[in-house]
Amino acid sequence: MAKDRDQVTQFWRNLEVELSEPILIYSTGRCYDLPGRDRGSLWGIFFLTPSALYFMHFAQVSWFSLLMNQAEQPGRQRLTLRVSRNCIIGIRHERSRSVLKRLWTRDQSLAHVEYLDDEGRSCTIRFTLERDRGNFLNLLDTRNMFKR
Repeated sequence: MAKDRDQVTQFWRNLEVELSEPILIYSTGRCYDLPGRDRGSLWGIFFLTPSALYFMHFAQVSWFSLLMNQAEQPGRQRLTLRVSRNCIIGIRHERSRSVLKRLWTRDQSLAHVEYLDDEGRSCTIRFTLERDRGNFLNLLDTRNMFKR
């Protein structure tokens, strides 16, 4: 167990060195409407640095996908999305309308982040986070960026 924790800590340290900036907060989550993907969602990690929001999805190869020759399909490769915080133009939260669903399940409200891509087009990424959702989104809000 301690070895796993050390490996996770080392992963984040290596990533900070690679990015040349600190990681402020991170969470696992599910990303919907990813640019360049027609449909579906991907599980991965979201993390925030002083300059950008990142989503990282890791390659998923199982014995079944190898048998079915599906290793090259989308979702099977590592994917990293970087959204510069300077390009974020809006953040919106969408809570479930069902009272019963909110009572009996964890809060899985969707976050919508609207941003401008490299060509100036408006794009939206929708996602749910598994932990620290409030803190993560509060830090992501560019108006709160320099309050810490």
